[in-house]
Amino acid sequence: MIKIIILKNKKFIICVLINCLAIGCGNNTGKKISDNETKSETEVFDNQSELANNYVIKGKLAQGYVRGAQVWFDKVSSNGLGNFLRDPGENDGVSDENGSYSLSNPVGNILLATTGGTFLNSQGVDVPAMPMLAPAPDPTNLITNITPITTLVAAVPELKNKFNNLGDWNADIAHPDGTSAPLLRLAKTVESFSSILSSGEQPIILNKTAQIQSLVMLAQELNKINPEDIINETSLKDLTTAVLVDVLDDDSLINVIGEKEKSAVLNSMAKMIEKISETIPDSGTVIEIEVIDNLDLLQEELNNEVSQLIKDQVIVNFGGLGFEFDPVITKILLRNEDDKLYMSAEVSDERPEALSYLWTTQSDYVIDDHKASEASIANFENTSISVSLQITDDTGYIAAKSCTFVNILTECLFLITE
Repeated sequence: MIKIIILKNKKFIICVLINCLAIGCGNNTGKKISDNETKSETEVFDNQSELANNYVIKGKLAQGYVRGAQVWFDKVSSNGLGNFLRDPGENDGVSDENGSYSLSNPVGNILLATTGGTFLNSQGVDVPAMPMLAPAPDPTNLITNITPITTLVAAVPELKNKFNNLGDWNADIAHPDGTSAPLLRLAKTVESFSSILSSGEQPIILNKTAQIQSLVMLAQELNKINPEDIINETSLKDLTTAVLVDVLDDDSLINVIGEKEKSAVLNSMAKMIEKISETIPDSGTVIEIEVIDNLDLLQEELNNEVSQLIKDQVIVNFGGLGFEFDPVITKILLRNEDDKLYMSAEVSDERPEALSYLWTTQSDYVIDDHKASEASIANFENTSISVSLQITDDTGYIAAKSCTFVNILTECLFLITE
């Protein structure tokens, strides 16, 4: 039975965001394959191609080298986006200690996607890796690295030409022999952008979907500026500030935070870009491991400052008539038992009998009792799946949260406002 809890007098509840669904980003631009055949850039081989089984895609996951991350071919749908979930039938693997991965049978309209994993920072401490994307591999070059730069290219393929002016956008940015300095400057900007939003016990970003969406927004803005301005310090400050303002004003992407906390996020990003620009030159070649010490230390310091502000904030939300509080979803619990996925939630509301429920999923699974407080999926294959819960009270107020199943028992906790 669902637990109804009243938390009107709490300042906050610790928010632990389990890997939630995120989107992949594709491209429907035609690419010449032969004299009489055209395929999209995300389409590698026909599903019927016998040759596809003989192809193995290899590369590195590089922020530092990301180990223990899930890597898979994310099928692109008709709207040009993947669902950032490893669905049944999508080939997957795990990156090794050196950040290497390999996947075979790259058929159909796909992107490469990653989630989870860690890399070592300059202090030798494991740091959670950001989710990343890469365009479908070119059949003539099956080495496909997955980095913050390839993530931007997967989101906006037109960036390939702009980035090629800076170096090889498909390069292993953590290679011990070095990489393009301007591309590394941009990569570290992207990493910092994502880190500030996703760090701490109560991350600002809502889930992995939102994390990818924020990077898509960043890629779209990058595509609007002149190639020569992409790595300019002032341009990067202006661009990331504009995107962060949009992200922080979008309640579908973030947990609610106050104006003081938003200002701290913007200031932290500006400080990181100053340090990145000071540390990494705008031309030539650099070795990542040799330049990240000061960046890592400052990033940790700024993330901690923002996280503490988020933890200490008090947000007042007087909903409904008088001082009646609107319903708030505080937890979603997903449990796999005997090939069945059970779904339940905890909700804070004064009148639980007035609530209606709606469970949904973007997968092909069918949810039983999808309008009940507790629902389930039969014949569950223990795969990564995202479910969403929408609750509505009798005044028409709607609250919604999403949670992605990642192991036998997955618990998603959400920040509560009071």
